[in-house]
Amino acid sequence: MIHSIFRTQLWESHGEHYPIIHKSRKTSGLMLILGGGEYLYINGKCQHLVQGDIYFLRRGEHYRLELDNGYVKCYVINFQYDDEMLSFVLNNCSDLANQFAKIVSLWNNKQEGTYDELDCMGLLYHLLAECFRRRYVNSIPRRKKERVAPAIGYMQVNYADQELKINDLAELCGLGDRSFRRLFHEVYGLSPKRYLSALRVKYAKEFLADNHSVSEVAQLCGFHDVYHFSNFFRSECGMSPSEYIHSISDDRLL
Repeated sequence: MIHSIFRTQLWESHGEHYPIIHKSRKTSGLMLILGGGEYLYINGKCQHLVQGDIYFLRRGEHYRLELDNGYVKCYVINFQYDDEMLSFVLNNCSDLANQFAKIVSLWNNKQEGTYDELDCMGLLYHLLAECFRRRYVNSIPRRKKERVAPAIGYMQVNYADQELKINDLAELCGLGDRSFRRLFHEVYGLSPKRYLSALRVKYAKEFLADNHSVSEVAQLCGFHDVYHFSNFFRSECGMSPSEYIHSISDDRLL
């Protein structure tokens, strides 16, 4: 459970304040490397952190950070969190930079008498959930991931096909329908249907960010009309496609 956010910042250093040594970290922290790199010494191991890497440090952790080639730029979110989750590193997470940016921007510009702090907490819960989900997926045995890989590859290419059937995906993997659904959920933490919806949302957001019109995005994502696409997008994201366009436009102005 998150009790409070302590500090958020866009951290940049050319060597100042390094090395960073903590014998007992006072808060939990979530960091995303945007440029440069660091060496994290923790639990007797050294991990090289580079652009796109996320690391979670739990409260009370003992660790040391050193710069790689004299420069690092990263998002930092420090918060009070009472779960006993162990510290971990995730690779190739540059796609989450926008979520970090929203939290840092909203927290540092929060207004008195508003619900900005609650909004930040909600965004942080969402970001943590995604990080924990990716950590879980990374812990799944490789053979299980490979078993459902044909379905993942097919969905990545044919996500816009509204006629796509789950039993067809099961056949691609050589599994029965129930066995496929069970294994898929074990590997990815959600059903094939939910994964496909998330994939459509991901590409829809990318198309909207690339200045495609809502009607164009509806077609690109396989929807027959804007009405059904807008309803789908709102149910998944809590806002309409037009509202999403405005939200990312506001972020670019900050």
